Amino acid sequence: MSFFFGKKTTISNSENMMSALQVQTASQGVPITILFGTNRLSGNSLWYGDFTPISHIESQSSGGKGGGGGTTQTNTTYTYTTGVIIGLCEGPIAGVDKVWQDKSITNVSALGFSVFEGDQGQAPWSYMTTNHPTEAFGYTFTAYLATAALQLGDNSGMPNMTYETRGLEVSENPDVAVDVVLRRMLTDPIFGAGFPVGNIDDWSQFTDWVESNGYLISPRYDTQTPMAEILTQLCKVSNTAPVWSENLLKMRPFYDAFDNAPVRYALSPDDYIAGPGEDPIIITRVRQADAYNMAQVEGVERSNNYNIYLAEAKDQASIDAYGVRPMNVLRAHEVCLPDLSRKIVQTMLQRALYIRNNYEFTLPWKYSRLEPMDVVTLTEPEMGMFLTPVRLTAVEEDDTGNLKMTAEDFFTGTLTTGNFAAPTTNAFVPNQNVSPGNANPPVIFQPPVEFTGQPQVWLATAGGANWGGAEVWASNDNVSYSKMGVVSGPARYGTLTANFPSGGDPDTINTLSANLSASAGTLSSVTTAQANGLATISYVGGELLSYANANLTSPFNYGLTYLRRGTYGTESKAHLTGTQFVRLDGAVMSANLDPSLVGTTIYIKLLSYNTTSGGQQELADVSAHSYVVQPTGIVVTNGSVPYLIGAGQYFYIAPGTQVSVANRMYIYGRLKCYGRLVVN
Repeated sequence: MSFFFGKKTTISNSENMMSALQVQTASQGVPITILFGTNRLSGNSLWYGDFTPISHIESQSSGGKGGGGGTTQTNTTYTYTTGVIIGLCEGPIAGVDKVWQDKSITNVSALGFSVFEGDQGQAPWSYMTTNHPTEAFGYTFTAYLATAALQLGDNSGMPNMTYETRGLEVSENPDVAVDVVLRRMLTDPIFGAGFPVGNIDDWSQFTDWVESNGYLISPRYDTQTPMAEILTQLCKVSNTAPVWSENLLKMRPFYDAFDNAPVRYALSPDDYIAGPGEDPIIITRVRQADAYNMAQVEGVERSNNYNIYLAEAKDQASIDAYGVRPMNVLRAHEVCLPDLSRKIVQTMLQRALYIRNNYEFTLPWKYSRLEPMDVVTLTEPEMGMFLTPVRLTAVEEDDTGNLKMTAEDFFTGTLTTGNFAAPTTNAFVPNQNVSPGNANPPVIFQPPVEFTGQPQVWLATAGGANWGGAEVWASNDNVSYSKMGVVSGPARYGTLTANFPSGGDPDTINTLSANLSASAGTLSSVTTAQANGLATISYVGGELLSYANANLTSPFNYGLTYLRRGTYGTESKAHLTGTQFVRLDGAVMSANLDPSLVGTTIYIKLLSYNTTSGGQQELADVSAHSYVVQPTGIVVTNGSVPYLIGAGQYFYIAPGTQVSVANRMYIYGRLKCYGRLVVN
């Protein structure tokens, strides 16, 4: 810089002006994103133009010596605007909320965008009609944003922007039920897979399953993906299996209770087809040491700007014993609710740990109505199987017309999980160590072996507001305890509030009055056909019955009518006020019972944990509940050792052994019990 005495000098500085927009987000030939629910999208430039530089001139003067001359310095800088149309996804959408622009969060109004929701017959943007009529398109069924003057600042390139978009099927809830997503992806005339509507079965059961478990998602499909992969992913997320049968696509949830997955057939040795020297049932088992004991689901967290949320579930006891055996991470970015991610991952873990047996057997053609996901029971005394419930996973017809069946374990309560309240990063974080409080005094009972297939003891309990479940520990001396099982949620139980007389079957005269306030349980009515199918099986003082109508008379008080009495070989008898009532579902824990314990006292401790699976109690912190084991079949005394024979079970007498049954003595033979003793 120079100064000249007595002469005024002007110095001008100007930065280079950009003459065109630098575009980084325009791609040709990419699929239009399909968005259900609410998720974060990247846009794609459909049009840009009218790039406008705006100059900004700043002047600064300085005077010369003696009042003469001086210098004026001018600086010219530029900012830029551009017109742009940014495509979002398939329409019509419900709106666009947040916009993430570089490192800031704003909204469409602040950026000057107009939102075009992508309706059918959508009119072109008026700005394009006026200024660029040959390029004015309506983009029907395509949602997009448009502005004539997007502020670019001093950068001629498009900013990095993503958009929180409320897509297809959004109403009051930002997410969409899995069944709704799947049906539209299959059948929608615009973007669907072309699957015929007439080949979709009645999905009402699937819909109820999705709603009751909160399987709400927000998937975005922005790449070409086979429909089979989409179907498989949605089944994983919703714990459901697709079944193609009778020329229909059926969606069959993985129910783990008999009221929703009733036994279709009770198979016996006369039903199996096997060649000479072949086992009628082939069982393969995953070793405990080889079972996965850790699972992870990668979802996103809406409350944290859709950043990755990794939900994890693990079984520490298995890890301590066998080391960590992790499953492959399930990538589920359609899940935007961390509590749902945790529910999904817990179900995955429980399935890997507890469903480890696979069964193969062959049946004649008369069982052709069986299909995958049906539940049957297997009885094969030579293999120690008595009314063992299994779930069919495959049905194949061989060259001779027989049916080769593949099945897996069916354990009640195995796939039931508690409700999770996952912590968020920018909101209230629940206290994961809050005290769960003690479990309520449990109802402990032994259902008949005609119902369970083998001697078992069942337990029902519940707890307070922070109670999420409990581990069940058992002892026969009240000193040394071992883990017996897990109660993963509150059972529905209570007591009778009025005397309940015996009745016929079906009992259309008497009303069973029960108060479930001890568990805050609720009951629902079912159809007569479902009651006849024992869908609402319940335990009342040793009797198993099923009801059709559950009439709420006051809070937690019900009057049950149309009753199927004395099921599974139990006696339809009178019950007094105060008799225990238990609705038998997946929340009731069951465990096999050693027959040698008949007449002895066992001790139960319930180690409660809270609704976040934390704050678990210690053995020393809870009191024991005692229970005297009752015979549920016929007790056979071999010398001084008692044995319990349940329904359908055999008791073998070795040659020369004296066995007394009901004061009668047998030297040799084989005993079998079907509710009464039969000597073969």
